Amino acid sequence: MSNSTNHHPTDQPTVFGTGCQIKGEVAIEGDAAVYGTIEGPMHITGSLEIAEDGGVQGDITTGAMILNGRVQGDVLCDGVLQLNGRVEGNVTCGKIELGSESTLIGDLRAKTIAVNEGAIYRGEVIIGPDAMDEPDRRTETARQEEPSSNGNGEHREVKTTSSSRNAVSGLLRKRHELLNK
Repeated sequence: MSNSTNHHPTDQPTVFGTGCQIKGEVAIEGDAAVYGTIEGPMHITGSLEIAEDGGVQGDITTGAMILNGRVQGDVLCDGVLQLNGRVEGNVTCGKIELGSESTLIGDLRAKTIAVNEGAIYRGEVIIGPDAMDEPDRRTETARQEEPSSNGNGEHREVKTTSSSRNAVSGLLRKRHELLNK
């Protein structure tokens, strides 16, 4: 299979099944559903659903997203992100809904936010009508709690680098390029 998957918009989403494991960049014009695992960046012009057993290790850009599985990487979602799974990375979205079993470890930028009881969030947050503008102004410090060997929680600071801020800018540019093809 090739390292890049490209599809044209259809009424049916592109589905990556339970046993599917893909390594490489995935770019789809339209909607997608992930039940397997993807290792690499994903660029989805429509909506993306990641099932409970699905996962992505890589940055994601999408129009909207339902996440019941797990993501290790930054997420850029123009519309609504319904989080019921786990994200370890920075999130920039129009609106985020943190479900009662969701976990977000990383910085968050959103125009609006809804948090259900039981949701876990660790990081810095910027909320407001211009939160998605100018991602280079991302907060410099995020707090992350990690369990120590004796079971007690200890805090440490994680510094974001200019390369992580540049990565978000790169994601925005890449999404713009994909949408304007």
